[in-house]
Amino acid sequence: MLPIEARFHVMATIRDVEELASVDRPAWPRLKALVDASPVDVRVLPVDQARARQVLYRLQVTARSPLGAMALNTGGMVVDGGWLRILGAGAKGLPDLAEANKLTDPEPGRPAPAAMAFAYDVLGGRFALNGGTLPGARGEVCYWGPDTLEWTPLGMGHGAFLEWVFAGGLERFCAELRWAGWKEEVGAVDLGDGLACFPFLFSAEGRDITQTTRTPVPFAELLLSHDDLARQLSDVSGTGPNPTAPAPAPQVTPAPAAPKPVQKLRRPWREDRLPREYSIPREYRVAREHRFRP
Repeated sequence: MLPIEARFHVMATIRDVEELASVDRPAWPRLKALVDASPVDVRVLPVDQARARQVLYRLQVTARSPLGAMALNTGGMVVDGGWLRILGAGAKGLPDLAEANKLTDPEPGRPAPAAMAFAYDVLGGRFALNGGTLPGARGEVCYWGPDTLEWTPLGMGHGAFLEWVFAGGLERFCAELRWAGWKEEVGAVDLGDGLACFPFLFSAEGRDITQTTRTPVPFAELLLSHDDLARQLSDVSGTGPNPTAPAPAPQVTPAPAAPKPVQKLRRPWREDRLPREYSIPREYRVAREHRFRP
């Protein structure tokens, strides 16, 4: 069994790259053996050693951990023909682990990231290690899905997650989000792009992905769009004022302001609709909860 989690803490001391890279019992041989024995398609992207060492230094984790092993020995990994992209030291179209988490050179006293993103799927789903702000335990892998717009803990650490992926765990996990011919369609998508689905997968209208229109778009733009949608849906689904809160002090009513124009979605590749036109029925969410069970 691989070490299962990265350690999250406030940085007290800074270790140099030699100390981080030159360790006994590095994780890479075990990871490489799992990749070689995997029944699924796993492609290890070539690594630039100078960049890999810089990424490892910025992460401040050792090569004994799976996270450090990915940073030091791979440009990343492409699983299932591009459905899943696991980050490493960066490659054409893929950010490195430090870049994806906005990490620069370490400084004493700098807190570790609240969440450490380490993988994405082609539909804009995100996998991250919980640094304390996501559901579940610290170090646990959480998944943010375009079909739920929320984080869900998966009950495993980073090493266990990689073993699960290499053993074919994605087949069941992603079954409801795949369609006939997905391999050919996904294989044609550049690593720097993802598939934007319309109607949105979180909506009742988009629950059947075979009935959606899927368009390749820059991946960074897809993530920003999902964040916009989640924020807007949160704004329009509020429950209103707290009935137990004290009544506010009387205020003078200001003169009515001119009505503001409705802000439209900024993405040119999507139809011009606001997320309030879509619904997330409770029974739909309950029906999909089994995706996250072991």
